[in-house]
Amino acid sequence: PACAVRMGTYETVKAPLLRCDSALPPSARVALASGVSVVASALVRSPLDMVKTQMQAGMGSNSADSAFGLLREGWRDAGLRGVYRGAGLGLLRDVPFFSINLALYEQIKAALLRYRATRHQSTQDFSRPRDLSSSDALLVGAAAQGVAGFCTNPIDVLKTRVQTTAASSSRRAALPSIGAALRAVLSDTGARGLLRGAAMRVAWIGPQGCVYYPVYELVQQVLRS
Repeated sequence: PACAVRMGTYETVKAPLLRCDSALPPSARVALASGVSVVASALVRSPLDMVKTQMQAGMGSNSADSAFGLLREGWRDAGLRGVYRGAGLGLLRDVPFFSINLALYEQIKAALLRYRATRHQSTQDFSRPRDLSSSDALLVGAAAQGVAGFCTNPIDVLKTRVQTTAASSSRRAALPSIGAALRAVLSDTGARGLLRGAAMRVAWIGPQGCVYYPVYELVQQVLRS
């Protein structure tokens, strides 16, 4: 559901931004559209992420009743703030992740399509390719996802540290600050601690682009036809 809201918002916002006269380069407009879409999807993602984190910390059983129970408890504790607990942390990670991801994907895609068009013209085939092939989308998607995942690993480390610290102390405890988490990581392992798990994050998140972007391109082709 969060991805549906995010990509629907992204495509809706991106089109007018790319058409309007602006001093911003296209990559910055894509990043802006992505940022807006992530904020919109947080309305769906944040409550689900809060429940997932608490379940992983052993605060509820793996069932729909338990999930709804955690949401009700969050509402009783602090109202809307209880349901969207940790939303700011999620945005802190997801806005740069998806902005880098989509801006990089669109840039590589445009460069590849320009290259293919030049090759077609040199061989007297003047049909300009409009879409990436499935194999192209697979490779470009994996690269975009992997680079974005690596670049945002420090933020993910801090988000995980904050949420697990709060979960292990008390479900009603205030979330520790990002600053406190950063000081704790630097004190424990130094700057290299911010890249802890980076290789695993890339190995986990890169292949998602191999599925996500080819399907994304295919759906766009079907909708246009």
